Amino acid sequence: MRERPLLWSTAAFTAGLLLPAPDLPAACWAACAAASLGGALALSLAASSRRALSEAGLWLAIGYLCAGRLALAACGYREPYDITTLLRRHPDVFARGIDLAGRLAREPRSSGRAPFGAGAAGGGSETDLFIDLDSVTAGKIRIPARGRVRLKAPGGSTRGDAPPALGRGMLVEVFAQLTAPRPYGNEGAFDYPRYLAARGIEAVGTIKSGRLLRAQEPAALAPGARLMRRVDRLRGVLLDRLDRAFPLDPRGRRAAAVAAALLLGERGGLTLEEEGLLQEAGLSHLLAVSGFNVAVLALSLLLLCRLAGLSSRGSAISVIPCLGLYLLINRDESSVERAVIMAVAALAARMIWRRPDPLNTLGLSALTILAASPLQVFDSGFQLTYAATLSLIVLVPRLSGAAGRRRGPRARAAWWAKSAMAVTLAAWVGTFPLCVLDFNRIAPGALPANLVAGPLMAAAFVGVLSIEAAATVSDDLSAAIGWLVQRLVDVTFETARAVRSMPFLSYRRVTPEPPTLVLYYLSLWATLVRRGGGRLAALSRLGAMTLMTGSTLVLLAPIDTRARPEGLRVTAIDVGQGDAILLEAPSGLRLLVDAGGFSRGGFDVGERVVGPALWRMGIARLDYLAVTHADTDHAGGAAAVVESFGPRSIWVPAGASVWPEVPSIRRLKQAASAARSPLRELSDGDGLCLRGACVRTLNPAREGSAGLSDNDRSLVLVVSWMGRSVLLAADAGALAEQRMASGSVSADVLKVGHHGSATATTERFTRLVSPRVALISCGARNRFGHPDPAVVARLEGSGARVCRTDRDGAVTVELLGGVPGATRLSPSCALRRFLRDPS
Repeated sequence: MRERPLLWSTAAFTAGLLLPAPDLPAACWAACAAASLGGALALSLAASSRRALSEAGLWLAIGYLCAGRLALAACGYREPYDITTLLRRHPDVFARGIDLAGRLAREPRSSGRAPFGAGAAGGGSETDLFIDLDSVTAGKIRIPARGRVRLKAPGGSTRGDAPPALGRGMLVEVFAQLTAPRPYGNEGAFDYPRYLAARGIEAVGTIKSGRLLRAQEPAALAPGARLMRRVDRLRGVLLDRLDRAFPLDPRGRRAAAVAAALLLGERGGLTLEEEGLLQEAGLSHLLAVSGFNVAVLALSLLLLCRLAGLSSRGSAISVIPCLGLYLLINRDESSVERAVIMAVAALAARMIWRRPDPLNTLGLSALTILAASPLQVFDSGFQLTYAATLSLIVLVPRLSGAAGRRRGPRARAAWWAKSAMAVTLAAWVGTFPLCVLDFNRIAPGALPANLVAGPLMAAAFVGVLSIEAAATVSDDLSAAIGWLVQRLVDVTFETARAVRSMPFLSYRRVTPEPPTLVLYYLSLWATLVRRGGGRLAALSRLGAMTLMTGSTLVLLAPIDTRARPEGLRVTAIDVGQGDAILLEAPSGLRLLVDAGGFSRGGFDVGERVVGPALWRMGIARLDYLAVTHADTDHAGGAAAVVESFGPRSIWVPAGASVWPEVPSIRRLKQAASAARSPLRELSDGDGLCLRGACVRTLNPAREGSAGLSDNDRSLVLVVSWMGRSVLLAADAGALAEQRMASGSVSADVLKVGHHGSATATTERFTRLVSPRVALISCGARNRFGHPDPAVVARLEGSGARVCRTDRDGAVTVELLGGVPGATRLSPSCALRRFLRDPS
């Protein structure tokens, strides 16, 4: 604590944000923090011994821990006119649509992304507007409102620039549907509200087409907005120069997108396929604006200042504002904030002829960011950038050593090569557990890939800076440099493809248990702690290395940790407005029916929701995947599930060969071919006995389905085990139910057809099925009004327990054999314990 007070103070502040603690009022935490910090100051001033300094350090740590709890409590404070408070009180009013008035907080940006398989980065069909609210108007009632909202508006340019009529600081009035952000209700799901709150966004919504009611310049633009408008214009100029430096073919557009990501953190130009390729190879971090980019920029500016004749101190003073401007140009990048703060601290120390301590400087940057935005501590980007930087500071000197830096050329070259390998290994060792936790991916191939791609991207960044400088002289010169940068980008992507071609170099893993992560980092720390000589020190070092090796092997092992159920278990995964139903039998059989999806946008529900939900359960493989029909809310995430879980076979309804060639279906077929998972068409009467469980198909009909809607031709399955059964009605409507009612359709659990729509679950069908539990998979406040109140009342009137993913989150029902009617039910994200219901 005495040597690095900022580092340990930051650790205590972070612990206050992360560790569970009593839910005390903010005033209590403030009093504790003030008392502890005051006591630490008094003890340090009056310290006359080493013990007194240690006590002062302890009270300082306690004070920062209480300050962390205070900061977290402050994040949850809401005033009466905060938009979060208004939304909680009047959700229906905002969901129907309301007039919002305020100022544009940022330059509008296109939120679109090119789909998988698109050759060039394409624009989206929506634009994001960030508005700092002044008031809301419902009917004739106008009330003040505070808070920032993000609205999606129809339209958008190809590259993501602002429409010319709108700019930062403008007064706007829109008619929009507004909702509070809601996380998916699956255990361990990504906390979307907290992610937005860390960026100052309190609500999200959609502007009705053509309902931008007013947009005008204010009488006087605030100084901050005026400055940021200039920054936005500068950003646009830099992007235009990059666009002109690269050709318009797909490879040129890809290189331009990479250049924009390296310089400005603008990653929207890459297609989902290209970004996914880099993620699989463990190279996506190369596109983040990080410490290397800031260091190269700072060193370049320092060199220019020295060439201009400035002194060392004058150069440092001149470079600091330039780094501040670079920070303003980049958006929402934790790594840039960290790197700029550390660089400014180093330059400030240089101004007073002091050498800064890297760990203290790292602590200063983290404390600055967390004091301004405490919720950043939960952001994966924040965690990764600090884990990587800490690993580089601590591990690289130990791995590379000092030998060779002052010897001959051969020894110096060997030292540089060793240092490059040490940097790659140190960053991987420090971050791969977090990558497993956040992204469920292990990429051992990232080690050799980064040795190749790292220097290439470093050279590409230098080339990008050269393009910006050359563009002021000649477009031909910048295009020549762009040609070189494009070749570097091409080799980087070829390296990523080489890693992806070998499955053992990049694979998925189930979510690890927290104790494993804690053990890994504690044993890594214990391994690095310096000890004296002797047998005891050697034994402790050996024990720490053994624990670290064991925890590393556990983290790397592609194992399946899901325990087999006692009965037939069915889980409705919360995918919003869509379906994803998992069935498990005691024999180990696993069948996933549908995988959710959205009809638009680049958000892949299979990759971002269904996959993480399965990995959180401990599932690493699936036996079968059933895609009931081609609608995006059922089939949109199927391709990602096939790619990650490789089922033996994919079941589709008869007639699937004539499904429309929409992107989701095209990608599903490509993924099935790559995973060697054949598509099998099923129709009425088909039966399968699979490892103790029987699957029977009720729909579609073998003949006479012409003229029916896609919903009425969807695949309907009954899964049975030891006299217990589950009926999965997909989106089948009244016509399909009428035909199925001629056979045996009774079941213990009914997955309600078409998300509870009024066009399905007729009274006769409900009476024939007579379910004990009815599962409705639908999105919260969806625009279709699902489920229909009459359908819910009909099911409840039949004696069924109705569970809905929009209210309960993920719902699990386990049907037990041997005891008639024995059922276990676990609604609400599986956070409640199983409830025995023998009735």
